[in-house]
Amino acid sequence: MKIIFKDASELNVQEVSESAGYLKVKIINQSREEILNIFKDESKTELMKVEDSRETKVYEKYITFTSLTEYPGTIYEVCVAQEGRTVEELITDAMDQITQTQLALCEIYEMMP
Repeated sequence: MKIIFKDASELNVQEVSESAGYLKVKIINQSREEILNIFKDESKTELMKVEDSRETKVYEKYITFTSLTEYPGTIYEVCVAQEGRTVEELITDAMDQITQTQLALCEIYEMMP
């Protein structure tokens, strides 16, 4: 899986997930400094295309760097927030995701004997 940034540079990544206005990216084989340089560059992260063997997704305006977490084994997870989203929009998205999760759990429960 890889991310292609607005400036056409690429970065191999392990996982990309989007939730409530935040994009989280897990990365290995990169130094902390390299990751910070990439994800603190707003012009670079303004447009990101994530390609894997099954699909391609486009993420726009994730330009606000929020955190970088290091896990054992030199695995990093960077989190960037989407620009232009109000707190109310983020809360609404989170509530929608909770509702979808609850519905999915209900469906699973109904299938149980």
